[in-house]
Amino acid sequence: MKNKLLVILYTILICLLPLNIKTGFISYSKILLSFSFLVFMIIFLTDKKGLKNLFSNNIIKVLVLTTLSFAFIVLISVIFNSIIDEEWIWSNFFEFLRVIEYVLILINFYYLFSVDKKNINYFTNTLLFSLLITSVIGIFQFFNIFNLNEKYIRFIAPTQYITLVNNYPFPRIVGLSGNPNVLGLFIALAIIYLWHFIITNNFRWYYIPIILLLNVINFMTLSRSSYVCMIVGEVLLVLFTMFRLKWPAIKNTLMFLAIVIFTNLLFLVALPERLTWRVLELVDIKGISSWQNRIDISKDVLDYFNDSTLSEPINTNNNIHNDGEVNEGIMDDEVNEGIMDDENVTINKHKSITLDVVYKLLGNGPDKLHKKYYGIFDNEWLMLLFRYGYIGVAFYVAMIISPLICYRNVNRKNIALYLTVAIIIFIYMIPAAIYHCNMLFAFVCILMAYSLQVEHNNRGDFDA
Repeated sequence: MKNKLLVILYTILICLLPLNIKTGFISYSKILLSFSFLVFMIIFLTDKKGLKNLFSNNIIKVLVLTTLSFAFIVLISVIFNSIIDEEWIWSNFFEFLRVIEYVLILINFYYLFSVDKKNINYFTNTLLFSLLITSVIGIFQFFNIFNLNEKYIRFIAPTQYITLVNNYPFPRIVGLSGNPNVLGLFIALAIIYLWHFIITNNFRWYYIPIILLLNVINFMTLSRSSYVCMIVGEVLLVLFTMFRLKWPAIKNTLMFLAIVIFTNLLFLVALPERLTWRVLELVDIKGISSWQNRIDISKDVLDYFNDSTLSEPINTNNNIHNDGEVNEGIMDDEVNEGIMDDENVTINKHKSITLDVVYKLLGNGPDKLHKKYYGIFDNEWLMLLFRYGYIGVAFYVAMIISPLICYRNVNRKNIALYLTVAIIIFIYMIPAAIYHCNMLFAFVCILMAYSLQVEHNNRGDFDA
């Protein structure tokens, strides 16, 4: 009963708490971190043996280890830049706590799913309830029923207020997430999760109408990136789950792919243009000005990062010619002083080069006060690169793909969900952010815990 309540409250907190809630010290991320720590302490104090057994699972052990390694890189980057800048901005350290938050969510849900498989059903049912609530809110926002948008949108989605009031021709719903892209990807991931049950013949009949409803809600966000991730995810999930080099498997794969393609084409044809026009623009992606602008900005930002330095280059002494000859009329001690200055320049240059190499490897740090060059990051890969350097990006990728090291020990049908979600993460990070969105990555952590746990339970290796 205790675990059931924890699963329900945890899921509602992640899915339905307004993402932009902020009053004083209270925010979505701090509430989620506090609750995650509380749940972990409850598990630790009531079932130490079960928690210990959890870490005996090699897949979870590797995933937690790589995640904590990434957290360590984040911490090192923050400390390094604080020393270089000679200024300690404590809000930067919250990025370290962000990773800890994700680790706790992963561990907590893995344990809850492990200790009782019924908790998976409680999570799924609570998720469906949250999705239905979100859908109702989205429909009210799209049509601005009773003019409710004017009363609360400014508080939960200030950047989207104009598009949701005064009969704006192309409204973009936000649910409680505060952003149409965030809501769109959340819906897309939920659809992928439900498709997984359908493909593996482990679903209830009402999953199908819910999926159809969620597709419409996704179109109401007018989020192209979420739509692309949804389509790619559905296709990959079918291929990873069903495809084999045997005719019956090939036939079933083609049948499900046909269903996926037909369903999505049907939505494009049946829904009104005000819901589909942004998606249809993808036919001529080169003609989308916003996409081309993002590409140009990404190139400029990447060039800036690779060419920039931590310290300004030091000018050589003007009294010395390039060939080493001294200007006429300079006294001997002045010449000696100039030579010493030139040596100091060389030393400073070497020091600068060393710092610049470290800077490229560890990045600028979070830079919460924006005292360094940042610009607007639509591409989260570049954001990670600027914040944590090439090492940070490498550890982030390792964190996501690390469970696949143990792929030989897991069932293909279940690991397919994990692999699909991982690819969706990498794709979505090109035009938008998922890791830096607490709601989205928290949901990703739940899907990771679910897909890996189901695998392990099927093998019977885990005994909580």
